[in-house]
Amino acid sequence: MKILFLLFLSVASLLCAKNDLQYETSPYLKQHENNPVHWYAWNKKTLLLAQKENKPLFLSIGYSTCHWCHVMARESFENEKIAQLLNKYFISVKVDREEMPQIDALYQNIFYHVHKRTGGWPLSVFMTPQREVFYITGYIPVQKEFYSEGFSDLLQKLSQLYTDKKALQTKIDTIDKAVSTAVKDSDTEDTNVSLTTLKNSLKKSFDTVYAGFGTGRKFPEASRLSLMMDLAAVTQDNTLQKYSYAMLDAMALRGLYDHIGGGFFRYSVNANWEIPHFEKMLYNQAQLLPLYVRAYEKSHKKLYKNVVQETIAMVKRRFLHHNLYWSASSAESRGKEGAFFTFTPQEIRKALKNNPETKEIEDTLGFSIEGNFNNKVVLNFETKERPHGFEYFKKALLHVRQKKKYPFIDTKINTAWNAMMIEALYKASRITESLF
Repeated sequence: MKILFLLFLSVASLLCAKNDLQYETSPYLKQHENNPVHWYAWNKKTLLLAQKENKPLFLSIGYSTCHWCHVMARESFENEKIAQLLNKYFISVKVDREEMPQIDALYQNIFYHVHKRTGGWPLSVFMTPQREVFYITGYIPVQKEFYSEGFSDLLQKLSQLYTDKKALQTKIDTIDKAVSTAVKDSDTEDTNVSLTTLKNSLKKSFDTVYAGFGTGRKFPEASRLSLMMDLAAVTQDNTLQKYSYAMLDAMALRGLYDHIGGGFFRYSVNANWEIPHFEKMLYNQAQLLPLYVRAYEKSHKKLYKNVVQETIAMVKRRFLHHNLYWSASSAESRGKEGAFFTFTPQEIRKALKNNPETKEIEDTLGFSIEGNFNNKVVLNFETKERPHGFEYFKKALLHVRQKKKYPFIDTKINTAWNAMMIEALYKASRITESLF
């Protein structure tokens, strides 16, 4: 009986086995403590272990509300076969980019110079025990796709590369050259920037069709928008002022904004702001609130004041805890991206059923009313104002949401983001008393 009992305990301990992330406090790292991958935290002890065992490092950087981080976790880090490869050939390290922004910044910079574009999360880095990078990418699919090898095949290929010292050094040198050349070039740039140069640069990068900066996926880019508003005011540039309002309108009326619950999503996956990436970050709200305050003070446009009040109410309802603010909410509910924030076409029609302004609302929603995201509807108003009957429509859809589970909230308290939010509330107090 004693032997059987001990055997039972051994099996139970294996089934309940945790990796080294069990000792961490980060919500993101805790999400991975039960993975079959033997994750380590980023510290001196881990780096020394890699040197001792002469194994390459696999560094995975993400954060707790990152949708594609969750996808990669489900597909790969909970996959026994992939875990066996990682445990056999690599020292696998998890980093919360919000807990260690300096580590994230370092490898995002390397990614940028290697791929000539900005990176994102998850960020996947393979390097020697001496932290010499020989392969860097983002999300890695479990099966081969047009943009990447499947994760299992890639792991085996990279483990073999590590044993070929000549080929490995070639990869390391190529990446080092990409980074060092970029740094050298930037040292020779002209640092004399005039107001005219700044204005022309902003105008050149502005999307005059859909508003915002660039022609791909759109980020709020609050600091850039703030600069444009400053220059418009200082130089009395009507074009920049027109662009500022166009961008503020697009962000407030299209899919980037949560019209039913208030607040901004992190970015839009397309150029016309229609489909957002459904995370809500505290810092986005804190950065954008002062811009809408400024715009309202100058234009007295009711939409801008509504956005300020609704966003503050959302932050208070979802993030405020003991007079401090949590960090973010996830893009997905029950494993489905955007599930909480989207509606079926049938739910939209039902919400419009007794609305006296049904026709106007349908016209402003356009084709999106038939489903524009996985057969669901992301609300987009193709006007410069909200349609008549909006409040009645919003109330009906709030009832639909009450039956859904709100996404995971990262309860980490980020001091810098809290300071930004406090400043935003102070500025918002100029136009509204609805702060607490």
